Amino acid sequence: MAAHSLAVSLLSAALAAALPAGTVTISGATNVDDATLYENSPGGNAGAFPGFFAGLNGNGSPRRGVIRFDVSAIPPGSTVTGVTLSLEVDHLGGGTLADTHTVHRLFGPWTEGAGSGTGGNGGGGGTSSPGGVTWSARADGLRLWDSPGGDFVEAPSASAHVGTGLGSVAFTGPGLVEDVQLWLDHALGNGGWLIRGTEIEPGTARRYVSSEGNAATAPRLTVAYDEPAGPITLTGPEVTDDATLNNLDPTGNTGGDRLLRTGRTFEPSNRRALIRFDLSSIPASPSISAAELTLVVYRLIGDETELTLHRVTSDWVEGDGLGIGGSEGGQMGTVVEGAVTWNSRQHSGSPEADVPWTLEGGDFEPLPSAIVSQNGTGPVTFSGPGLAADLQAWIDGTGPNYGWMLLGDENTDGSARAIWSSDAPNEADRPVLTLTFGPAGASGFVYD
Repeated sequence: MAAHSLAVSLLSAALAAALPAGTVTISGATNVDDATLYENSPGGNAGAFPGFFAGLNGNGSPRRGVIRFDVSAIPPGSTVTGVTLSLEVDHLGGGTLADTHTVHRLFGPWTEGAGSGTGGNGGGGGTSSPGGVTWSARADGLRLWDSPGGDFVEAPSASAHVGTGLGSVAFTGPGLVEDVQLWLDHALGNGGWLIRGTEIEPGTARRYVSSEGNAATAPRLTVAYDEPAGPITLTGPEVTDDATLNNLDPTGNTGGDRLLRTGRTFEPSNRRALIRFDLSSIPASPSISAAELTLVVYRLIGDETELTLHRVTSDWVEGDGLGIGGSEGGQMGTVVEGAVTWNSRQHSGSPEADVPWTLEGGDFEPLPSAIVSQNGTGPVTFSGPGLAADLQAWIDGTGPNYGWMLLGDENTDGSARAIWSSDAPNEADRPVLTLTFGPAGASGFVYD
C-alpha cells in the first residue's frame, strides 16, 4: 500500500540524481550559418561575408539577418532551461537611430551560400551565389520563400534594445528556450532565426559580426539544459497499490496480502489483479521512450498461458485485507470498509456508501496495453508502446492514473498464477516499474 509522502521524497531524490545539468556554447563557422536578406538586392547572397545586417538602411530599405546554430552537441532528450543569443554590433550601417531588434523562428530549411556583401561595408547588397539564401529564395533561386524576406513566426521569440553605439547585444527569454527545445526534439525542424528591426525609421540598420568574422565576437548561442533522466525504478509498498479480485469472494479485499492472483482455478474461480504505481513526483516534461513492468510468479497451475495488462478506467482503494483459507490464503479475502473488491471500487456494508464498479470484476479497457506468454515461476516482464503510452498520459495529466488490471486465462480451468505483491517479504520479488526518458532514437539534426 502506498505511503505517498515517502514516495514523493524518494522519487524526487532519484530524479534529481538522474537529471544532471549542463551548458554548451555554440559558435564558429562550422557550427553556425548566417547571411543577410537584402530587399533591394532580392537575388543577392552574402553568406560568406564577415557580417550580416538587420534594420532599415539610410534609404529605408530593409535588411534582415538569418542565423542557424547546430544544436546537436546538446544530448538528445535533454530539457532546455535557458538560452542566450549573443551578437556583436561592429558597424552602424549608416544608422544613427536606436531601435529594437527582434528574433523570429524561421520555417523550413535554407542554405547559407558563399556570396559576399557589396558596397563599402557590405550593406549595399549581395553577390550571386548559386544555392545561397536571398530575399526571394531560401535556396538555389528556385525554392522560394512563401513571402519574400523570409517565412517566420510573426511573434518574436526575443527582443533587445540596440543603441547608437557599437558593442554586444544579447537576446534571451522563454521564446528562445521553446525554439531550441523544438529543434532538439524534432531533427528536421531547425530553420534557425530571422533577426529584424522595427522597420519603421530609416537609419536603424546594424551590422553584426557573422560566423565568418572575428572569432572573439562572432555569434554565440549559450544553452543550459538538464540531461535526460536515466532509468527510474519504482518498487515497494511506498509507491505501489495492488490487490486481487475474486469472483467467488465478491466482497473480500486482499490489498495487504503478499500475493496477487490471476487466471482460473479448478473451483472454478476467476481472479484478477489490480496494480498501480504512484507517479506524482515525476515532472510532466520528460518523454518516456521505454517502460517495463516486471512481476515475479511464485506459483502456477497448468502450462504456458497468456497474461494481459489493461488500463483501468475507474478509481479504486487498495485496502489492507489479507487472504485467508485455501492454499496460502488464496481462497478469500477479508472484509475491509472502503476497499476494493470484485463487486466494488470502495466496498461498504452500507448500500448507500458502497461504490460499485460499472461492471463487476473491474472497469478496464478491453484492448490490452501489453501481453506476455508466461510459463514457469520467476520474473515475467511486460513492455511495449501501449505501456509507455499509458504512463505518459498519467504523467502528463491527460488521463487519470487508475493503474492496470492483470488478467490471465479465464476460460481454462487450472490456469491460475500466484504473483508476489508489493507487500512481499523479499524486496527482490516485488513488482518493479522501470521508466526510461528521452526521445527514442534521437540522433541530432540534418540540414539542407
